[in-house]
Amino acid sequence: MSQGTIYIFPQSPRSFWIHQIISDLNLDITIKDNKSEEFGELFPLKKCPAFIDSTGFKLTETPVIYKYLVSLAENSTFGGVGAKEEASVAQWLNFTNQDFSDPIAAIVYICKDEESTEKNKQKAIGYFEYVNNTLADKKWLVGNQITIADIYLFKCFKGFSDFVGGVAHLPNIVRWMGDVETEKPIYKALY
Repeated sequence: MSQGTIYIFPQSPRSFWIHQIISDLNLDITIKDNKSEEFGELFPLKKCPAFIDSTGFKLTETPVIYKYLVSLAENSTFGGVGAKEEASVAQWLNFTNQDFSDPIAAIVYICKDEESTEKNKQKAIGYFEYVNNTLADKKWLVGNQITIADIYLFKCFKGFSDFVGGVAHLPNIVRWMGDVETEKPIYKALY
């Protein structure tokens, strides 16, 4: 029996790898795009991604949906182990979804002048440096194993690092990205 349906905006970085996570976690979830006839009726705010299960339980907001998908997988530690790790995973999901994504989205979609582009670029570079420093003495963002937080940030870095000059000069991020690709090769492809 299907575990639910997830509606995505296929061009959005918040949606374009959902099929990989569903496959990796071996979930039975249907993926539809936001142009599906029923989407607007089910989700009047039309936020993507959006999830509904067979009982009518609904979720929006990317970090919450990712945490919920992980919770559906049997015996998964992908969401962290114990309350502290689970909270840290949630913190990193929110960082990726909001703090990191805001200046990148501004650069890619909003900024029309050089000054605002440069301001957002510097903000994003600061976030890359923060993550690089965080990874200086650990392999993963949270705990001793890869989590959904690593995957989400990895996908965003992989897709958008070129907008700020790449990550080759950030050795901890380079190592970590290689570790993610080795541990979870399903996520190597951007989409």
